[in-house]
Amino acid sequence: MAAEHVQLARIAIAAYNSGDLSALLDVVSEDVVAIVSPGMANAGEYRGHDGFMSMLEDWGEAWEDFRLEPDEPFDAGGGVVIPVQQYGRGRGSGVETSMRTFHVGHFRDDLLVRWRLCESLEEALAHAADQPV
Repeated sequence: MAAEHVQLARIAIAAYNSGDLSALLDVVSEDVVAIVSPGMANAGEYRGHDGFMSMLEDWGEAWEDFRLEPDEPFDAGGGVVIPVQQYGRGRGSGVETSMRTFHVGHFRDDLLVRWRLCESLEEALAHAADQPV
């Protein structure tokens, strides 16, 4: 299952980067729980497809241009960790920025059931070991 989940993580990131949110939702469970770690923009918990889309829309509003460049996802004992370099240009300021983040995905029945955006690899590894609800 780990290899399949890593592949699903790749598909999700590719769908997001291409702007194909319908394809992204195809690999996201309707009861998904998405968490943006405290201290990050739009921190909080988002539930279900509507919450997940709201999180993506809220994030997207700040950026004129935004993309994720993932490193190789890897299984981390229950969850998949995706190291990501994020690049964006502020919608209002035009300032270009980049940030290293770590995404953690948990899958059930080939669907993403829990996703978390983390600030560090250590945080991501700790949450990867958590079991989905």
